Amino acid sequence: QLSGLLNLAMQGLRELAENGAFREPESAVDAKERMREEGDTPSVFVRERCKLTNGLTPEELQADQLLDKHFRVGKQRLYEAYAGSEAPAYAKGWCHWMGVQPVSQRQFNAFVARLPGVVEARGSERDAPLDGKRLWRGLRLEELT
Repeated sequence: QLSGLLNLAMQGLRELAENGAFREPESAVDAKERMREEGDTPSVFVRERCKLTNGLTPEELQADQLLDKHFRVGKQRLYEAYAGSEAPAYAKGWCHWMGVQPVSQRQFNAFVARLPGVVEARGSERDAPLDGKRLWRGLRLEELT
């Protein structure tokens, strides 16, 4: 049996020398992708619960007032939908229901700021009821029905 193990080890060594690395089984690649995705909760949350403007620039978005009205959300409201809060509407956030730990609000906001077409702004009169509040333009929170 030892000679059989030695033969397997030699075959593995030949593959390593030829490829420069061990061959990774497809199941391991899939498992790593799921782990990466599960660890990147803001990305999964945005993909599942938000809608982006699909490539419109912030200027194009602001020029179309109807689109602009629908693609904005308060920064605090978005984070509370993700992480939960003391407020009854978001007492249990998406992370709670998914069984994952939320990232800090600072990390979450940094992620959202890097999304294409999304910009941080302060609400104006036309953004009522977000007048004067910090918000994201170019992103819409899809409400659960």
